[in-house]
Amino acid sequence: MQKDFYIDDQFLVKPGANLLVDGLVSKISRVDPGIMRLLCMLADHNGKMVLNEKLMTTVLKDDSDSEEKLDHAITILRKLLKDDKKTLIRQVARKGYSFHASITNADIDDLTKEASMGAVARTPVTAAQRWIVILSVLIVILLILFVLFNYTTKYSGE
Repeated sequence: MQKDFYIDDQFLVKPGANLLVDGLVSKISRVDPGIMRLLCMLADHNGKMVLNEKLMTTVLKDDSDSEEKLDHAITILRKLLKDDKKTLIRQVARKGYSFHASITNADIDDLTKEASMGAVARTPVTAAQRWIVILSVLIVILLILFVLFNYTTKYSGE
């Protein structure tokens, strides 16, 4: 079983669960196992051409020469990856396909960071910091009382 990985820091691929998570729009897509095997094989050979025959037999587990089935799987994969311009998955005429993306492994630390990105990071407040805040508030209150006392005594006598 292949480990989880990121494509272009946007898509999280979870081969074990057949899931593709689009991080930009927070969309989770369930992917057909054959299409997931296709994506993983292309990602494993990132930047290199994979022959149609290898994709059909190894990935799609198709004994026949069904290039239509492979083309259909590539079309679905392009839609999932929003590859309208065909820059991620490139076809080498009648030979095969190549994948061109930034691939990074996703370990548990990455997933934990991703899950907590929406939460505000809080640093622990020390006792000294609490005392500084309390003393600052008290000083402000005393200054306000001093000003009010001097103002009221100054104008109340006149």
